[in-house]
Amino acid sequence: MEDSKKSFEESLVRSRAEAEHDPQYYNSIADTTTYNLARLHEALCQFNQAERLYKDILKEHPNYIDCLYIIGSELA
Repeated sequence: MEDSKKSFEESLVRSRAEAEHDPQYYNSIADTTTYNLARLHEALCQFNQAERLYKDILKEHPNYIDCLYIIGSELA
């Protein structure tokens, strides 16, 4: 799992850098990668980090249904 975490983090750095060339495409990849990184934090029982990442996604995309579902289930 730690190798996966490193790969997701590297992907985020690259996606953000490449967003200068094609923002819509690379920002979409960054959002998906961030979501998957948050899921990985959950699997590692790093719930605060996961919640922060979900909320970061929701700031940009308030209708990101998967994040809403996870954050909503925590509040229920």
